[in-house]
Amino acid sequence: MKLIPLAALAVVAAAGAASACPNPGAAGLGRFSANEQDLIRGLRFAVNAGGTSALAGCGQIQAEGGPTSGFFLTAPHITLSLSGTSGQEIFVGTITEGSCDPDILVLGTDRRWHFDDDARNPDAQLVIRDTGQGPISIWVGTDNGGPCATQVFVRIRRSDNPNNAPGGGSVSPSPGGGGGGGGGGGFT
Repeated sequence: MKLIPLAALAVVAAAGAASACPNPGAAGLGRFSANEQDLIRGLRFAVNAGGTSALAGCGQIQAEGGPTSGFFLTAPHITLSLSGTSGQEIFVGTITEGSCDPDILVLGTDRRWHFDDDARNPDAQLVIRDTGQGPISIWVGTDNGGPCATQVFVRIRRSDNPNNAPGGGSVSPSPGGGGGGGGGGGFT
């Protein structure tokens, strides 16, 4: 039996943690439910973007809108359980003030990955088509991994709102998940 010094184990453990990837099985830091009416009004979430997981090293994530880059948390910022939204186009984007450059990664109800970096330079946005029932998970990263305050908005893409302006109620997911509320309605 070979003896491995504890200091070496700490280095190996730290390297493993740094190369972790966004985990589709992890519960979101904020967990909410939303139906079609909630998403017509639009939802807005305050999050702290960034993380230590380099998406470029996560080959198992093949995202529409890729190539993928940026640094993310392992757990999603938001897990949103959708009902009554089958066949809808869901618009997800960020609103940031200052020098933050957020990236967005979404795992849709169809279990396909979606990614955007700078569609609304510097903010990110994407449209998820033919959304089904069930959870979508949203990660908000940054180009360099550094933290920054940003807002995520989620709404149904509608022809009477061609710019898909964010609008809607706001919620602030609390670490560890569980409800939130204010303005958006329908959260559990």
